[in-house]
Amino acid sequence: MFNKINLYRKQYENKKRSIFLGLALSVTALVWGLSLSAQSQGMKYLSPNYFNAFSSILGGIELLPIAFFNGFRYRKNNKSAIPGSIKKLLIGGFICGCAMTCASLLQQWGLVYATAGKAGFLSSLYVAAVPIIGAIFKRKTSFTLWIAMFLSVAGTYLLCRPTGGAALNAGDICLILAAAFFAIHILLIDRYSYLDSIQFCCVQLFIAGFFSVIAALYCHDPLSLSGIISAALLLLNCGIVSIGMGYTVQIYAQKFLHPAACAIILSCEAFYAVLGGWLFFNEKLTLREFTGGSMIFVAIVLAQIFSQKNNANTNKEISTKEEEK
Repeated sequence: MFNKINLYRKQYENKKRSIFLGLALSVTALVWGLSLSAQSQGMKYLSPNYFNAFSSILGGIELLPIAFFNGFRYRKNNKSAIPGSIKKLLIGGFICGCAMTCASLLQQWGLVYATAGKAGFLSSLYVAAVPIIGAIFKRKTSFTLWIAMFLSVAGTYLLCRPTGGAALNAGDICLILAAAFFAIHILLIDRYSYLDSIQFCCVQLFIAGFFSVIAALYCHDPLSLSGIISAALLLLNCGIVSIGMGYTVQIYAQKFLHPAACAIILSCEAFYAVLGGWLFFNEKLTLREFTGGSMIFVAIVLAQIFSQKNNANTNKEISTKEEEK
């Protein structure tokens, strides 16, 4: 009797947590979608590599005090596990930071040659790549999530209205590779989700910022003090809100949600970008764009249903094992 009550209580708590984390990821996607205009404005003053570098470093600096506090608290309670945990944190943050940098740089190079609509669609293919790459590494994805993935990709296609023909150019290939690296980044976060979210995100952002600076120096990107001052507010907005807070929410959410479900929820970034243009810049929202946004919304709902069922089944298995003991 008490075991059943505990099971129902755990299921209820996990449902609440799934809904909360899904809403948090949706807000993150909203912030990312609305920050696209800030990023495009920032490119007027700084090169894409330097803008990414400074934004990532600002996000890391924002999280640094909390990361140190969490580390101090952990050292007091787990003195024997410190060397191993620090090593895992640095390795995981380094690998994820490299994947994040590769994805960002490839996306920027692709934007030079591809049209905006085509770039938006090809970049969103990470939604399809997450379950496909995950299947290669034996990360199972439910049939419900495959349907949600298809709806998300199709909805993004309708939203972005890609043009430029079916032939692939160098920019298109870069964008497809960027989508693959974004998918790898999501799966890597899932792999290291047991680590402290803030510490992990902090290391990742500093690594991404460092390699973005290396890329800027390699490409001989121009840099001036006046450009940094002109882009200061945009850098603060993107670094602190979009990158620092956004990636922390994503990493924490992936502790409890399937990576494919997170990718689908985050894919509504394109819809929010279109919605922001309609609300704030008087851009027209066509029937095609509305249909695409509706398909993405249905995909997000399906992803939420999946995550709730997954948590409930997990609790049921744990409860059964406890009864057997």
